[in-house]
Amino acid sequence: YYPDFMPMIDRMPGQQGSGEWMFMLTVNIPLFFKGKYDAGVEEAEAGIEASEAMSESVKNQIFLELQDLAVKLETDERTAELYRTTLIPQSDQGLEAARQAYETGRSDFSTVIDSLMALENARFEYYRSLTLFQQHLADLERAVGTSF
Repeated sequence: YYPDFMPMIDRMPGQQGSGEWMFMLTVNIPLFFKGKYDAGVEEAEAGIEASEAMSESVKNQIFLELQDLAVKLETDERTAELYRTTLIPQSDQGLEAARQAYETGRSDFSTVIDSLMALENARFEYYRSLTLFQQHLADLERAVGTSF
């Protein structure tokens, strides 16, 4: 929209030492190309809007990933706590009860084996939930860019 000035200073051709110098000033005056300049401005504004939309999209994606990881971490922690405080002790008590019932002849050996399998499955799930917690924590550290 505004005139464009381009000054230039150069030594005259064929001169040596402190000879003659040449000074030129070029002026570009935009008289008849307003539509061309308007289109350039609109294109630049559209590029800015696209960049802002892309930035907002990336922010939203990161926020959703962080929320998802936070929920997974909380779920894994609660699951591990449930196995540690409730299911493993109950399975252990069930195994002890099945063992005593087998010793007194009130149940068969397969009940003891089933109780032992239930205890081992509860322990396996406990360690599995701890592993998932650590994996999700590593994902969160990667997403945030820091170590906890």
